[in-house]
Amino acid sequence: MVTRGGLRLPQGLGAVNSQPCRDGRLIPTLGCALRADVLWSLAEANERQAKMRNKPRKSWTLFVLGPLLLSSAAAAEPAPTGVVARAGQLFAAVEQRFEALETLQYTVERTTQSARQQQQERWQFLYRKPDSIRIDYQSPQDRLLLVTPGCLVEYLPAARKALRTDLTRLPAAERSVCVGRVLARVAVEGLRVGDVRALLARVQRITPDDRQAGAQWVEGEGPRFRVLVDPVRQVVLATELWDARGDLKLRTTAEDFTQAATGQWFPQRLTAVYGTAEGSVTSTVRLSGIRVNAAVDPALLEFAPDKKVTVQDR
Repeated sequence: MVTRGGLRLPQGLGAVNSQPCRDGRLIPTLGCALRADVLWSLAEANERQAKMRNKPRKSWTLFVLGPLLLSSAAAAEPAPTGVVARAGQLFAAVEQRFEALETLQYTVERTTQSARQQQQERWQFLYRKPDSIRIDYQSPQDRLLLVTPGCLVEYLPAARKALRTDLTRLPAAERSVCVGRVLARVAVEGLRVGDVRALLARVQRITPDDRQAGAQWVEGEGPRFRVLVDPVRQVVLATELWDARGDLKLRTTAEDFTQAATGQWFPQRLTAVYGTAEGSVTSTVRLSGIRVNAAVDPALLEFAPDKKVTVQDR
């Protein structure tokens, strides 16, 4: 992760995916009640207030990489120091490659399929070091998300409404949560390792993959996980995560790699399969137009609305 001024950007510039709701509908949000014409941060605030007025409810969202890795379970026996150190090296090779990037741009096309519904999404992603992000969400509706060191902007062109959050007024922890909740809706599962510290605390063994020469499985318990790393290209090839009951909750695979720049390998196709009470949900992501360390027009990371746009500050 990249941490600057208390702002913690999402792992892998994407570690969460669209969430299936309790009734099986698929929407790119963390809550079933949110609509396409609602500003995500404002809707989150209203949802949090509603939760405070009512009894806490059990979340219907899927286990995702971070929460699953931190799920409570019986503590596993500590692994040999050498195993933990080697796992740390494998994970660091992937993470440091991302953290060294000055800029990163790509286009995402995501199809999410359940037994009841299929949803297609498209957005363009732009990241500039240390902590600026622009996301042009294009389908199923237009939406602009802009994160700068001191500000979070969500803009709905069709409604000509924008919500601008002053991040400098928030405590560091709340700032991170505020940004993370919004960006989670357009994140890509499987690009990066995840919560490295939580993984290393539970590592048990490292085994070679029997199909891909040189690739290594890092495995752990409490609950169980497996991460397949290619140490040559410094990429994650697959992830398998179980919950505390032993149920497989997430499996990701990355394939069709391209070298966007010297030593910078990226998958052009990522698949995530989630286990839910209603059956499996499959998300297929295609990345295109991948560019690393390219020059970025500073104007793309500024929000300068015209007088017809209603801006709500908070």
